[in-house]
Amino acid sequence: MSFQQARRHAARVFLFASILFTAGCATQARKPLPEGTLPVAGTLPVEVYVGQQELLIESQSTNPMAAGGGLLGALIVTAIDNSAAKKDEARMSAIRDLLVGEDVTGYVVEQVRTGLDPARFGRTLDLELVPETVEARLARQAMPSRDGVLMISAKYALTYDMRALRVSFDTAFGDRVVKGKRITRKSVFSSRVEYLVPLPGDSAKDKEDARAAKWAAQGREYLIAQIRAGFATAIAMLNHDIAADVAANRSTQKVKYAYGALATGSGRVERESDGRRWVRVTPALLVSVP
Repeated sequence: MSFQQARRHAARVFLFASILFTAGCATQARKPLPEGTLPVAGTLPVEVYVGQQELLIESQSTNPMAAGGGLLGALIVTAIDNSAAKKDEARMSAIRDLLVGEDVTGYVVEQVRTGLDPARFGRTLDLELVPETVEARLARQAMPSRDGVLMISAKYALTYDMRALRVSFDTAFGDRVVKGKRITRKSVFSSRVEYLVPLPGDSAKDKEDARAAKWAAQGREYLIAQIRAGFATAIAMLNHDIAADVAANRSTQKVKYAYGALATGSGRVERESDGRRWVRVTPALLVSVP
């Protein structure tokens, strides 16, 4: 098996495993909240994590079984992933240069501050920008227990095949009970909302280099507009998700979308807005697609 064949095979295995993982996550069902509001007394602390200063490309972490398993398989896929990551970073340079000076973190925080609907909570919001992931804070034992906290993690990245831009919020709410390096109490509410932008002019015949060039050719204004639209829509989707709008959930229209690696799915349309559809893929995943 050649290097490129091994990478493609590993990517297929990773994609299949990810689909199974996402399906498994569906068992963590989004629970409709009482009367569409969060049961909060007093001020609601909101922890927002962005954690990136530039546009990312989603990593391609493959399974050693894709290369035969064992130590040799692990070494092979590590070499594949490291080589792919170096090539991805080289492709990203021209795209990232377009975004130099754009304060995405400030925009995200402002969107959460002004866009998160206080009516969903019935209380004032106390917004805090946190510098680390949940996992990093737990590892350092720097995450305190906290009653009634809303945690939002924001991310914007290109899929590793460079066929789509993904803007997302991962959200969890509940009383956070921390013991040692783990959280021992499940969230009352958790969800993921995504905004997908397919590459303009994409072709199935294109390689990653050609796709990177196409993204760069879109220009600074286009990329910034798509990232901003993604986070603005993500806040609206989060408000919708928290409220668990019963009327919107009655839709029977089914759609499928396919925009590349890990940007493929199907579900029921819950809402149409500004030429886009909000698709319920799993109970805990809502995706906005054209």
